[in-house]
Amino acid sequence: MTDRRELPPGTQALIDLGLKGAADEKDSILKGLSAWFDRREMLRPECTQGQALSAIGDLLGQVREVCEPLMHTAFGKQDSAAIDQLKSIGRPAEQGRVDRLNLLARKLLVAARFFDRGTSVSSMQEAVYEVRAIHAGDDPRLFAVVEGKRKQGRPGNAFRIAVNKLRALEWDAVLQGRGVSAVERHTLIQKAYGVEWGTMQKWSAPCSRDLGIELVAHLKKTAREDGASGRSVFGEKYGLEFADALTFDGSLYLKELRRK
Repeated sequence: MTDRRELPPGTQALIDLGLKGAADEKDSILKGLSAWFDRREMLRPECTQGQALSAIGDLLGQVREVCEPLMHTAFGKQDSAAIDQLKSIGRPAEQGRVDRLNLLARKLLVAARFFDRGTSVSSMQEAVYEVRAIHAGDDPRLFAVVEGKRKQGRPGNAFRIAVNKLRALEWDAVLQGRGVSAVERHTLIQKAYGVEWGTMQKWSAPCSRDLGIELVAHLKKTAREDGASGRSVFGEKYGLEFADALTFDGSLYLKELRRK
């Protein structure tokens, strides 16, 4: 494999626009794209969906590096006031939700350029249209509850509650990976979530039922590995200290519980 191979027309111009003269960074991006094109050529129709998705993920990582400055201009700087942005996720203020719908529609329009190539089935444009309609006050259609999915007596936010419960179990795995004793980490988590650990330790079963056994097992394993490696997790990635990140996740669970 050569370090530099012929790239699609416009690629170099996009890199120049996005990186604005950072020679070393440009060279790194070009090498990464060259490696990706070589990898793409090795893909065959019989390759698994997972292999294809992995290749797409690698490419998008390269594209994001090139487009980061442009995205800051188009959508606002994602890392500015990170803590305030994180805390706004669970805020019930309607204006905040309206603003997020508007920004989501704009981002989906960009994503549509990547995914929609002459297709009208399951298109990103469909999602943009739906978000715009909801933003204007219409009832959801594409995003409405799927008939037959909601069992009698099941709360309308059972999936979201399960996600929040799983986060508590992930925190347990993270802290275990960081070497925190069982007594100490369970005390910290139950304080943040307002639930006795004896109850929380039984959450694996309902989480597996609502989210899937494999997903729950995978996320707990990943959380434990992240903890052992010392990586930042969850709200820590946005600049929150550990205690604040844990407290914030607990507050999201309690807010979701009140919506039942």
